[in-house]
Amino acid sequence: MEEKLNSIIITIVFIIGLLIPMDLINVHYLLMFLLFILFLVYKCRLLLIFDEKFRYTYIFLLIIVLLGILRGYIFSKDYISVLKFDGLYSGNAQILTVEKNKKHIVRLNNKPHCLVMLTTKEELKPGMIISLKGYLELPKSEANKGGFSYKDYLKYKGIKFTTKSNNIIILEQIKNLRYYLFEYQEYYIAKLQKKLGNQTRFIESIFLGNVSSLEETEVDTWRKMGILHLQAVSGSQVGAALDILLFLFVITPKKGLIKYIFFLTPLILYGLMTDTPSVWRVILFLIIIKIFQVFKIEKYEMLALMLSSVVLIIINPGIIFYISFQLSYVISIGLLLYSEKIKEIKKPIVKILLSGIISVILSWPILIFYFQEVSLMSIFFTPLISPLIQLIIFISGIFMFFPFFIDLIGLLTYFLKLILILLEQITLVFSNINLPVYIGKPWGLANIILFYLLYIFWNNQIFKKYYRKVLLGVFIVLLFYNTLLEFFDSKKVIVTFINVGQGDCILIECKEMGKVILIDGGAKNDYQDMGKREVIPYLKRKGIKKIDIMISTHGDNDYRGGLETILKKIPVSKIWIPNNREEDYKDWLKLYEKKIEIVHDEIKIYLGDIVIDIINPDNRDNNEDSNASSIVLSLEYGESSILLTGDCDLEILDSLAMDRLDYDIIKAPHHGSKNSYRTGIYSDLKAKSVIFSVGENKYGHPSKDIVAELEKNDIKYYRNDRDLDVVVTLKKYLIDINGRKLVD
Repeated sequence: MEEKLNSIIITIVFIIGLLIPMDLINVHYLLMFLLFILFLVYKCRLLLIFDEKFRYTYIFLLIIVLLGILRGYIFSKDYISVLKFDGLYSGNAQILTVEKNKKHIVRLNNKPHCLVMLTTKEELKPGMIISLKGYLELPKSEANKGGFSYKDYLKYKGIKFTTKSNNIIILEQIKNLRYYLFEYQEYYIAKLQKKLGNQTRFIESIFLGNVSSLEETEVDTWRKMGILHLQAVSGSQVGAALDILLFLFVITPKKGLIKYIFFLTPLILYGLMTDTPSVWRVILFLIIIKIFQVFKIEKYEMLALMLSSVVLIIINPGIIFYISFQLSYVISIGLLLYSEKIKEIKKPIVKILLSGIISVILSWPILIFYFQEVSLMSIFFTPLISPLIQLIIFISGIFMFFPFFIDLIGLLTYFLKLILILLEQITLVFSNINLPVYIGKPWGLANIILFYLLYIFWNNQIFKKYYRKVLLGVFIVLLFYNTLLEFFDSKKVIVTFINVGQGDCILIECKEMGKVILIDGGAKNDYQDMGKREVIPYLKRKGIKKIDIMISTHGDNDYRGGLETILKKIPVSKIWIPNNREEDYKDWLKLYEKKIEIVHDEIKIYLGDIVIDIINPDNRDNNEDSNASSIVLSLEYGESSILLTGDCDLEILDSLAMDRLDYDIIKAPHHGSKNSYRTGIYSDLKAKSVIFSVGENKYGHPSKDIVAELEKNDIKYYRNDRDLDVVVTLKKYLIDINGRKLVD
């Protein structure tokens, strides 16, 4: 156990050093974690490889930290220096990788260290030299705070810019190794499709690591089942290939180095073909193991595993942020730490089940951090389905190395097709079952670190029970910290204007009553679904499992579109639609008739001290257009008030001003369009702040005239395209917006 812990500690110290110059995590936290690691080293009497007094041990660890800092600095400097170029590019480029979603990674010829994500409809192949003309754009950061950042995703892959172009001229096809591997993969897939049909997509995703071949619903179901994260990224593909090659290894008459080259070369080519961290983890592990055997280094499994991770990190430091890398190494380390105890179990079935359960539990903190949900069923389901997945991978591996077997051994091909059909049916059944899923606030980095430290040191005899209890106590406190904080600070209302681009979405959390109201859900069209992409992930990060009232202010797509997806994914108790607009909601009235309430200006509801008053539409039968019938409501809590205008016309704001009503905060209608504005309207309503739900647009929203007047009258304004989510916290005598107090 001590040798294993030494390897883990050295790797962690290197990663801490690597992160310091990247400026992604607060340096103070990293230094505190480093000190904590040094404390564990001292208390557990680890790394006594130089002397008993730790003098040289700490010098050794300092060198490791400095090496990490140096690699992190080089990575960051290279990225920043390339970013200085931003504009129109016209020149040659080489295709490096080709994806099914028509997004390809290219290297610019005059900037060899600059990788670009190219979106095009052209059919391209790796190795092609193309003439490219397009505007290089910086990738967009996350739309919502704490959400998915496309910019960071590409950065960790070494990609600096994105561009779109359908006017590409192919100059030359260079037939390099990437080209031949791509051609062989295409040949392999085409040959399988002739025999297996549409089921080939499962082999592409599991064995070749191409998840984009699956339907979105299948990806979601596989993630909940545990297949996607625990099998496709676990390195089991290499395990299958390894079994085949071991047989060849035994029957090959050659000896020595030639035999091992013959053994490892197909694995390396397979690694280049799939290019996933889990596959390279196993390949590097095998190579390092062989080196250790040559030099007669004992007790080397954990050291080999950690060295393989360091090699991958040195090649590309951004890899530590890949989910597949994190899951692959966390699960491997976890199983290897307790491998001796698992080996002591005599029943093979119990061994398989226990290993599967440990793998699932070890994956949970990472899955909660990124996806805010895990399926409780996966702890039982994954160990049971693992043999099925392994069988698919093993047969796929045989066909990969010997493609002529696909036609030659028809019985094996037919057997594989039956297994794939079974997997497809299991996926379909599983997707229709309402499983118990934990949806909650993501664990912080401290929670994740403490969880894994507890796992690592719990059975370490040197690490005293006292310290284990302290670690456990701190972990529990941090786990429930936010819940306890909200319990003692529940007398408030949080209104969040979620950034959904050029659309509206407002979340109201009535903390004291435990009620949640969602107003509109952004747009849904052929190229984006804001309900799926932004709103649902945001609700998950907030730990929201149910919506009490969903309000669709009117039928325009940029307001209503995303709600349709949300209705399918999250339970909703009531749905409010505007009076006189039933024609716009025919489909909803069929599907959700019992939940729908048609609202008008005579409705007012009370949630404790919170008053929600419907101002528009009225209760008369008329044929007003969608905007004139848009739901407008006010929310009052103590002396604080907000006016939520939907997409209303100027006449409604004028009528409120004539009634001498005033509001602390007003959501500007029509994204700040000049058509819903007149000079002085926000001053007449005594607004202290105005919110613009606006994204990148061609209409000039918000109007420059409105912005100029707000600045002239010292009325604060916030806009989603600049401020991302705008969070308003209402207390009875206090309002703050994005953490800043709104004063009179």
